Amino acid sequence: MKTFVTWARLLVLIWLIAPVAAATPADGPALQRAEWQAIEQAIGAQRAALKAGDGARALTFATPAIRDQFGTPDRFMRMVRDGYAPLLAARDTVFLEGAVIE
Repeated sequence: MKTFVTWARLLVLIWLIAPVAAATPADGPALQRAEWQAIEQAIGAQRAALKAGDGARALTFATPAIRDQFGTPDRFMRMVRDGYAPLLAARDTVFLEGAVIE
C-alpha cells in the first residue's frame, strides 16, 4: 500500500509541475518521439534541481499557478520535502511510454 501511495504522489507531482501543453485529442496524432524526449528532459532536470536542493531552479519548471501558489523556492521545496520525500530519495528514474490523455 505504501508503494501505491508513493507512486500516486509522484504522479500527482508530475501532473502539477510538468503539464503536457502539447497534448492532442485522443483521435489526433500522437506526440513525436522528440516531444516525449523534451518532456522527459524537463522532468529529469526538475528532479535533479529538487535533489540538489535548488528550489529556485526547480520552481522554474512549475506552472504559473504552482509558482503563484507557493510563492518562494523555500516554500516549494518544503512542500516537496514534506509530501514527496520518496521522489528525492529515489536513486533511479525510469520513464515509461507516454500517452496523450484528454
